[in-house]
Amino acid sequence: MKNQDTIRTLNELIRVVHDGERGFAKCARHARSARLSRLFESRAGECAEFRAELSRLLQELGGVPDEGRSVSSALYRRWVDLRVALNREDDAAVLEEGERGEDYALEAYRNALDEHLPETVRSLLLRQFERTMANHERIRRLRSLLSQRAPATATEVQH
Repeated sequence: MKNQDTIRTLNELIRVVHDGERGFAKCARHARSARLSRLFESRAGECAEFRAELSRLLQELGGVPDEGRSVSSALYRRWVDLRVALNREDDAAVLEEGERGEDYALEAYRNALDEHLPETVRSLLLRQFERTMANHERIRRLRSLLSQRAPATATEVQH
């Protein structure tokens, strides 16, 4: 893969994790459960960490980080905004949106990892991908438990 292609791939992931950071912060604000809110705040922080790591690597390759929004991410955020607005303070809906956000990120990482990347880039992306998969699974389990125990709240869900 040419350096410019690697830079383009990293910039796309920077946009995706930046979207995730904002999306998880929004989920944290709408969660009823304090525990769930902390989970989403933590995930937003992890996305910020991922973005910083990707930006540093991109700069080492001579690129300039682009945190702008792509059309697809802007459409996704609008859909999340609508969904959350319709289900205000509904932890099940917030968990569902968190899981959808992780689905979106996992797809972006899979697409990037399909590329021929320098080993330093691949190593970082694989580590971030694995952490994102673990977070996705945690959110999915919480959503599943919450829906099974309805009308339980996320406060009652044990890890």
